Amino acid sequence: MRVLSIDPGITGALVAWEDGKETAIFKMPFVKIKVAGKKNLQKRLDLKALDKIFLEVSPQHVVIEKVHAMPGQGVTSMFNFGFSFGAVCTLAATYGDETIFVQPGAWKKHFGLLKTVKRAATDYAQAMTSTKMTSGIADAYLIGKFYYETSGEKDDN
Repeated sequence: MRVLSIDPGITGALVAWEDGKETAIFKMPFVKIKVAGKKNLQKRLDLKALDKIFLEVSPQHVVIEKVHAMPGQGVTSMFNFGFSFGAVCTLAATYGDETIFVQPGAWKKHFGLLKTVKRAATDYAQAMTSTKMTSGIADAYLIGKFYYETSGEKDDN
């Protein structure tokens, strides 16, 4: 079974799995564009590159972290985050047979990471694989591991 687990933020990642084994890791693709009225280039989700990832992986199940607004986040950053989440959900519906949403608290609790700092998830995931972990890659990786460990799907790891 091909699974794609996703941390949907602009600093997130996607991890491809085949029968419980990690087969590929992708940082969330983005482009830098000029936005009217802004001095610096702004990061935006690269929809074409994201589409190519889904096409390459051809997932049967897509497991996405079910994100929500956080207090104190700016309107623009929340709009951009919502855009990324919506794009990921659209591609999941287009390419996958099933989309599964996982609450952040569920996978963090499963791995004993609920009351720890963000770096703890990265360190925990790093101990499981030789891949260099960023926070986004670690989250996507652990979301996939959580899926396999709790869904009854085959996991040979």
